[in-house]
This record gives sequence, structure tokens and C-alpha cells, in this order.
Amino acid sequence: MNNSLDQRTLHALDRAIDLLETKQQQKEKDSIAIVGMACRLPGNCNTPEAFWQLLERGEQAVSQVPPSRWPVANTPEKYPGMAFGAFLSAVDQFDPQFF
Repeated sequence: MNNSLDQRTLHALDRAIDLLETKQQQKEKDSIAIVGMACRLPGNCNTPEAFWQLLERGEQAVSQVPPSRWPVANTPEKYPGMAFGAFLSAVDQFDPQFF
């Protein structure tokens, strides 16, 4: 191999190393940390632990439609499953402005 090729190869390797280091630094800057977690899920699961316990117990979070949501009596016959669902409690207290 001649010196010119060796120098170009070394230069290309140096550039590749620089690019990898730059990507690594950028990746470290873009890293995130989860410092808290909350949830509101059907079955009155308001914490991740409560949701996990519901799953471990094999319980269902499906229930009949709460009367405050929509009148089940008016559900068309062609939608029999519309009388049940997985509903959040106190959905009327959601504050979209907070988000």
C-alpha cells in the first residue's frame, strides 16, 4: 500500500471516529429520565401498581355503561356490545387546560 492510500485511510478513520463521538455526545444530550409516573385506567386503577394488581388478579375492568355517560336504553339493537366498556371514573373532572 502506498503512503497516499494509508493517509487517506487514516483520515477516513479519524473522520468516522469523530462522527461516532459526536453522535454519542448528542445521544447523551437527548437522554431522558422518568422521574414520576401516573395513570388513570379503567377498574379504578390510578397507579401503575393498582393496574398491575388488577392484571395479576385476572380481573376485568369492563363494566356496564355508567348512566352518566349515555343512556343504554337508547343503544340501537345492532350494537349490543355498546352497553359495556372500560370506563374511567370521574371523567368529568379531567382538566384539559392542565395539559
